[in-house]
Amino acid sequence: MVTFVFLSVLVCFSMKNLIINILSILLLLVSCTKNTKETSSLEIKKDSIFKRIYKKAKHKEALYQHDSAYVYYYNYLSKAKEFNDTIRIARGYFNLSRLDYFHSDYKSSQQNAIQSLQYLKGYEDESLYAVCLNVLGLTLKATANHEESIYYYNKYRACYLEKKDTLDDFIVFQNNMGNVYQESGDYIKSIDYYDKIIQTDSVKIRYPKKYARALGNKAWSLFKNDEKEQVPALLIKALKIRKKENDQAGLTINYLRFAAFYLEKKQLVKAKENAIKALEIANQIHIPKNRLEAFLLLAKSDTKNATTYFIEYKKLQDSLIKRERHFKDQTAKIRYETKLKEEELVKQKSLLDKRKRSLIIGTFFSFLLVLSALLFWFQKIKIKKQYVVLDTKNTEINNQNILLDKQHATISELQKELHHRVKNNLTLIDSLIDEVKDEFDNSKFNLKLTDLQNRIESMYSLHTLLYKGTDDLTQIKLNKYVEKLVITIQQSFFKENIEIINDINPSFKLPVGRAFHVGLIINEFLTNSYKYAFSENEKGIIKIDIIELPDSFLLSLVDNGKGLPKDFDLNSITSFGMDVMQLLAKQLQGTFSLNTKKGVSLTIEFPKATI
Repeated sequence: MVTFVFLSVLVCFSMKNLIINILSILLLLVSCTKNTKETSSLEIKKDSIFKRIYKKAKHKEALYQHDSAYVYYYNYLSKAKEFNDTIRIARGYFNLSRLDYFHSDYKSSQQNAIQSLQYLKGYEDESLYAVCLNVLGLTLKATANHEESIYYYNKYRACYLEKKDTLDDFIVFQNNMGNVYQESGDYIKSIDYYDKIIQTDSVKIRYPKKYARALGNKAWSLFKNDEKEQVPALLIKALKIRKKENDQAGLTINYLRFAAFYLEKKQLVKAKENAIKALEIANQIHIPKNRLEAFLLLAKSDTKNATTYFIEYKKLQDSLIKRERHFKDQTAKIRYETKLKEEELVKQKSLLDKRKRSLIIGTFFSFLLVLSALLFWFQKIKIKKQYVVLDTKNTEINNQNILLDKQHATISELQKELHHRVKNNLTLIDSLIDEVKDEFDNSKFNLKLTDLQNRIESMYSLHTLLYKGTDDLTQIKLNKYVEKLVITIQQSFFKENIEIINDINPSFKLPVGRAFHVGLIINEFLTNSYKYAFSENEKGIIKIDIIELPDSFLLSLVDNGKGLPKDFDLNSITSFGMDVMQLLAKQLQGTFSLNTKKGVSLTIEFPKATI
């Protein structure tokens, strides 16, 4: 069949045309040879591109210019995906994960670390695999997933033990494990891990900064465990090393811990001095978290200027809120524009792929019909130009994606920071109430203030749960929230004859706005029951439950105490706690029902619609 077509061409074309066709074939062969050489040089150029981008990213990161470093790492990842380079893709995700963790975007950090590990399947012997496990452990610890964090730390340890038990890997593992147990409240176990670092002689010589960090961490665990005798000596020892090594970040933490220690000891002058030192360094190295903590410690230790420091605290907090609103608007805009450009890019790529397939088919037939060689040549030049245009558009989209991810990271961090600030404000108010109680020797007055502190603790607990342990800042697990309220009430009244039963389903969730109201109602009911429902040694039971109906929620609070007087009238009683509960039920748009036949039974049904 091919021979027949070729003979037909010879018959149909003149000798002149045949000569032109032969020349076209020669040009086509020259073009193919040139493409082979270009492919070889492309590999060399590719390695050079990756090295250049990675070097710039590392340089920017060393200068703490993390925004620029993030751009370069994202560009590195995009290029690796273009070349389908598995190891480099994994390295790109890993470095993005590190920067996300540094800026407290733990959700994004965890996602990038998992992506990196997925690309490293089959490459477990790579050192990148081990350090990626370690970063994943760090992000899980930061979100209070302590058991999962320990699991990935142990996987990291198994990786480096298989190769060589290096001192650096040993320090990283021991310190991270100590931090997990410290954060989970197991201070004794955390001290054991820190001691393994401190008691290794070569650590102090080779890694003085890490040695000082272990001393400071051990001091903090002892402080949290109420074993304060060794704390000053450990902090002083760590401070000397950090000064010698010019460890600015470490010095900031050291001074903050000194300030907290002296504040606990009521040595306010020393607490203030150390808080000021921490604030000065935090301003120099631009660490806003440490600045906020320093302002809060100064407000507590310097009563004369407490208002000034609190105003500075609020200014910084307000600036964070404004930035959050700005980035939220920008994120929405960039998402929309990026989506449109990506859709257009997909269409253009699809069109180019079709034309490329047609070109391949045309190349085959060019050996039979020589004239098509010339067409192939021009088509190829045209497609190259189009790919240049396409690459330019792809670069624009990649840059916008980088900006979008950075703003998303900032918003997530600001949301966490906002709840943290509110929690700290409540702590400050609680401390001020304690000072008022100390000034007055009036049991009734102090009892009222204690009731007020319990209401503050109800709001404090909710912000604590939002700041740690959840990625969803709009809903909260009510069971866990109520457990914290119950503990607070039990510690306030110290009546062992009263048992509180929390029957709320552990998976039941409420919107945050509604959880505030429900928490305050439960707090008031528990307070009234503890005060009035039971005699001194009478065995008492209080039950708490909430169920979900098709269109509403039903909150049930019951005690088996002596109940209310027979002539009790809900409309005429002058009880602050009862007024508060009725007001909160009204704000929930719910119905308030009180039954006093056997003890006291309160039910509040409120709709699911948002307040």
